[in-house]
Amino acid sequence: MIQFILVFLFGIIIIGVKPSIAGIDHYDITDTTIRVYAPAGSVKYYNLDLNNDGTIDFKIGAQCFESWEGYHPPHTAYKMSIRSTGTSQLAIGPFFTNDTISADLNFRSYQDIYGNIPGVGLIGMWAYRFEKLNKDTYVGLSITINGNVYYGWIRMDVSINSFTVYSYAFNNVSNASMLAGQTN
Repeated sequence: MIQFILVFLFGIIIIGVKPSIAGIDHYDITDTTIRVYAPAGSVKYYNLDLNNDGTIDFKIGAQCFESWEGYHPPHTAYKMSIRSTGTSQLAIGPFFTNDTISADLNFRSYQDIYGNIPGVGLIGMWAYRFEKLNKDTYVGLSITINGNVYYGWIRMDVSINSFTVYSYAFNNVSNASMLAGQTN
């Protein structure tokens, strides 16, 4: 990765090239909450470009849908999910601060995170967890570029009909693990 530097010096513009420092690229973004309401069929997404190369690597979705499961259907139900695109993968966890994100995890391309179907109950990988899920909960991420794997995380919180994204990071050193919440 190369960064270009523009310097205005004595009326002359100098363009230089600065190599990127190997390590963690951390993005502490403005907290973004995505919420859906009835009617069924409502879907909203947060698009994540993990390594800022202009390509969407993950789509985090909030969906309201009609469920025919449980007692006395139909029900208005909600779910939060994450889907990878291209060569990206996710390990849903949940992970907490300082949990290791590496090749040892079970990465996949899609997973329901959390939701509720009336008459059925909570759904998704983060349902019925004993740990307290809050804004320090992470999803492990990986992207493959030119055959090299790069690991990362997204810090987020979920509720029945919404999710909030707080920050994300990735290790720009290929095939190197990182810790959930690691910023340098």
